[in-house]
Amino acid sequence: MMEQRLALGDDRPILSLATGLLIFLQRRFEIEYAEEHDGRREAYIVNVEALERHDGGAVLTRTNVTARRQAQTEIEQHRREASYLARVAVLGQLSGAFAHELNQPLTAILSNAEAARQILRRHPPDLELLADIMRDIIQDDQRAAAVIHRLRALLKRGERRIEPIDATELVGEVLELAHTELMTRRVRTHVVVEPGLRPILGDEVQLQQVLLNLVLNGCEAMSSTGDYGRRLVVTAVADATGHVDLSVRDHGSGIPPELFERLFEPFVTTKTDGLGLGLSISRTIVAAHGGRLWAENNANGGATMHCILPAAGPASQGVARGTHPSLAAAPHV
Repeated sequence: MMEQRLALGDDRPILSLATGLLIFLQRRFEIEYAEEHDGRREAYIVNVEALERHDGGAVLTRTNVTARRQAQTEIEQHRREASYLARVAVLGQLSGAFAHELNQPLTAILSNAEAARQILRRHPPDLELLADIMRDIIQDDQRAAAVIHRLRALLKRGERRIEPIDATELVGEVLELAHTELMTRRVRTHVVVEPGLRPILGDEVQLQQVLLNLVLNGCEAMSSTGDYGRRLVVTAVADATGHVDLSVRDHGSGIPPELFERLFEPFVTTKTDGLGLGLSISRTIVAAHGGRLWAENNANGGATMHCILPAAGPASQGVARGTHPSLAAAPHV
C-alpha cells in the first residue's frame, strides 16, 4: 500500500473537491476515487483533515488501495465459486431423485401419445377421449418443465439479486426440490408459516440453497431413526426484532458434543461422501444477507437449525399450520 502527502500542485481537482466538501460537511472525512495509470485502473483513498488555523486549510493524505480492492474482489469471487460448488454438490446428491421426478411425467407423456395414436386409427376417432389425453399430456409436460426450471435456477451462475421473498413460496419450492428424497427416506414434513409474516429480503436461489441443505441434513440426521419418528418440522415466524426466524427441526439423535463447536467449519462432516462445505457456506450466505445461522440440540431429542433473516416490505398472507401439499402422499407409518 502506498501512502503520500499531497502538495498544493498535486491532483488539484481532488484538492478542490475535498476543500469544497470540507466547508459543507465536516472537519475530517474520506474520499475514494479511481484513476487510469499506464492502462491500469488504480484505486485511491484520500483522507481530508481540516487545520485548526484562522486562515483555514486542510491536510490531504492519499493512499493507493488498488491491491486491497483486488484482494477483496478475489475473495468475493472465491466465495461465489465455493457457494456454486456446494450447490452443485447438493444437486448431485439429488440427481437420482430428479431423474425419477422427470421419468414419471415423460413416461406418462409417451403412454398417452401411444394411446392417442391408437385412437386416431379408429373410424371415427373418439375426439372427447383425445381431448382428455391432450390435457394429460400438457399437465405432464408442465410437471417436467417445472423440475427443469428449478434445476436451471439452482445451477445458474450470476450476481446476487436481493428482493422480497415470500416465506411460504420459499419453503414450498425447497420441499418440491427435496420431495422424492423425503419420500425415499420416509420422512414426514410439517410446515408452520406464521400468518401475515413479512417477506424475507434476500437472494432466492441462495436462500433455497441454504434451506435445501438444512432439510437434507435433517433427513440424514434421522437415518437411524425408526420410520414413525422421521418427522421434519420447517417453521417460519417473526422474532422479537421483526426479522424472520426460519428453522428446520429434526427428530434424530442430535449433534454430537465433539462436533458441536466445529459444526460450521469447512470440511467438517459426518457423511462418508460429504464435502463438509454445506453448513460453512450456508452460514457465509446468511451472514452476507445480514442474518445469523446456528444450531441447537432439542431437549426432547434431535436438533434445530435456526436461520434469522432480515424482513422487508408489507406483510404477506402466509399460511396456517399443516403438512406441505407436495408431501400429502408421503408415508405415515
